[in-house]
Parts: sequence; C-alpha cells; structure tokens
Amino acid sequence: MGGPSKITVQMMSGDITEVSASTLADLREAIGRMLQTCPEFVRVLHDEALLEESVDVSSLREVTVTALVTPSVPNVLKALRQSGFSFRGLNEKSTSASKTRGLNVLHAAVMTGKLDIVQFLLLEEDFVGVNDLCCDGSGYTALHLAASHGLVDACRELLDCPQVTHQDEHSVKDGTALHIAASAGHAGVVQLLLDSERFTVVNAVVVADQWPLLINMASACGPPQEAAESKHIITQDSWRLVKIEPEVQDIADHFGLDERITGKLQEALNTRPDPGTDLQVMWEILDEARNPPGLTMIKVKEMLDGTFRAGEQKDAGVQSLAEKFKLDERAAYKLSEVLSTKPKKKDVLKALDIHLAASNNPSALVMLKLADLRKDVPLGEVPYGTKGYRDRPYLGNYDRDGRRIGRAEDPAVKAALE
Repeated sequence: MGGPSKITVQMMSGDITEVSASTLADLREAIGRMLQTCPEFVRVLHDEALLEESVDVSSLREVTVTALVTPSVPNVLKALRQSGFSFRGLNEKSTSASKTRGLNVLHAAVMTGKLDIVQFLLLEEDFVGVNDLCCDGSGYTALHLAASHGLVDACRELLDCPQVTHQDEHSVKDGTALHIAASAGHAGVVQLLLDSERFTVVNAVVVADQWPLLINMASACGPPQEAAESKHIITQDSWRLVKIEPEVQDIADHFGLDERITGKLQEALNTRPDPGTDLQVMWEILDEARNPPGLTMIKVKEMLDGTFRAGEQKDAGVQSLAEKFKLDERAAYKLSEVLSTKPKKKDVLKALDIHLAASNNPSALVMLKLADLRKDVPLGEVPYGTKGYRDRPYLGNYDRDGRRIGRAEDPAVKAALE
C-alpha cells in the first residue's frame, strides 16, 4: 500500500478542502475531526454513489468526493461505545463499570463533547431522557454537565430546545449551571447564561456554601483588559461571534453572500496584515466569478493558509521564466500563486521550461497547466514529437452534426488521426 493520497472533499456546507488519507476509514476519521462529528456519521459519496470500504483511495485523487453527515440511533450508540459507554438501547442507562454507570445517552454525549449527538437526541422523538438527572448523587442535569465542561455550543442547544425544562435546576452541592460555569472559569458559558431569556435564576446562591455569585463571576471573566485582549479562536461556528464591518457587508450584499460566508470572510480578513487591500482584491476576483459564494470560501481558506495573493510575492524562478518566455502579467501572477506552497518548486519550473520552449503561446499553456500544478500532477513529456506543441496536426473544424470539415479530409490529416 502506498502513502496517503490527497483527496478533494466537498462538505455539506459547500466548503471544499483537501484531506490526506490512505483508506476510506482514515478519510472518514479526518473529515469527522474537521466537522467535529463522529466518523461513524460520515458518509463519502462520488457521483451520488456511496463509496464501499474496499475502495482504493488513490483512485479518488483526480475527482471531488462529497461528505455527508447522517446520524442515526445505531450510529449514536456505536459512537458512544467508542468513548467507553455501554448502552443497550436509546433510553437505557449506561452499564459501564465505572463513573459513567447510570448516565443516559444525552449525558454521555455532553461529557464527551459530541455536539452532533446532542443535536440529534434533542430532535429525536423516541428519546425521553432530556430532563433526566445523573444517577451519581450529584443531581447534575445535561446543562450542568455542559456548563462544567465549558461547552458553549452544547449549552446553547439545550437552552434553545423547548423540551428542556431543567435549565434553572440546582445541583445537590454546586448550585445552578451559572455557578458551575463561573467557578470553573468558563466565561463563554457564563455570558451565554446571562444573555439567555430561559435562564431565570441569575441571582440564586449556591445551596451548600452560599457563595456570592459575584466572586465566581470574577474568577471566570478575569480583568476586563484580559478579556478584551483574548485571542479569537477560529472554529466551525466561531464566525457567529465576529462583528461584520460595513465594507465587508457591502461586498456581501453586492455578490449575494449569505450570513455564514460573510462571517467567515470577516473572520479571515481579521487575521490578515492588510485587510483593506485584501478586500479590494476580493472585489476584483468576485466581479469575474461565475459562483461568487463558492469562490469566496476558497479564498477564505487561502487567507487562513497564508496563500492568498501569494502571486504578488516575486519569485526569482518564476520571474526568470516569465522574462524568458514573455509571459503576460496574469499568467506570471497565477503561476507564482500556485507554486508558492510547492516544496519541489525548482523541479516544476525546470519541467515547465521544457514545455514552454515547445509552445507557440507560453502564457496560454501556463494557464492550461495550472489545474495540474495545483494537484501535483507531473507535467510529463512534451507531446507531439520533436517540435512539441507546434508539431500538433490541424484536425479541422466540425459542423453542427459533429462531422469534420476543412483539412480533416486531407490524407495526411487522416493518417494523423489514425
């Protein structure tokens, strides 16, 4: 078996990325990590057909596969078993011989940070344990567990779910979810609970020790200056916390970008040293795009990877090639952009020199070869004999019925076609 292959994967959100994998199981595992979901939920398709486990992953290098996330009750139980829980059914308690004994599937999903399972269970009509207490004597609910682990997204899902009625419950010793989050220093959960209309016991005190909530809040949030200077961490949903600048909203309105793409664009621009110039370049790029939202997501990934506008960084090898073959500005820019992240840049430039020497239109040839260069496809030998691209025979034109006309009737051309 060879090494890992780079597979182009399109997510359900429309995002396109490259994933390295040796087997289909490796591919599902990598996609699961990226989407923060269980590998058991990931289905990989090509041309709308589900890929079998025996598929040769190396055969997928030249195509784009689609990743779908499809949770189900059997897959939920299987995923939780991988994390050390043992459930005989959806509404059964865990039979594991450890501290996890007596927890239900929602408690287990929260404790392991599996947000996708939490979302699935809150929507599953057959699951009846949404408001169950943990059977370990703590009196913890699912919201208490989420608050204790600092899981902002899980807390948000629980607070937004109409079936959840335990949001104001006190645990046996540690108080409400707000006390638990504050004492653990989870400022994000504290802020969420304070902003939630469903959490109505903000001024409650801890049952056992009567701690003032103000002390817990101070330990959670820290000095205002530290909170202001805290680094923004990019996650799957972190774009929701980003403030959209008017200039970014203008480009979003003009090109029809939805809220998620607009947030991700703003988030990426915030990481750039010169966001104003980047935004001007984005206007020019999207003005020529057939699918502005899709191209925006590709450029967002380039910004985060540090390869956006890489063509502006003058490369000596590309510059030399451009001067030698009189490449136009666009071809030189695109070539610099593609080669900026290639470790074997010198080998590629050497092979490209041979191909361009055999071409009547080097700039056009560069543009044709960009797709292969992005995928690390070798350029190979120069085709069409000793004169290269100039030696290619003229095969004539075609009429509306697909019949050749013109020089295609020439005996020499017929011989070339055969």
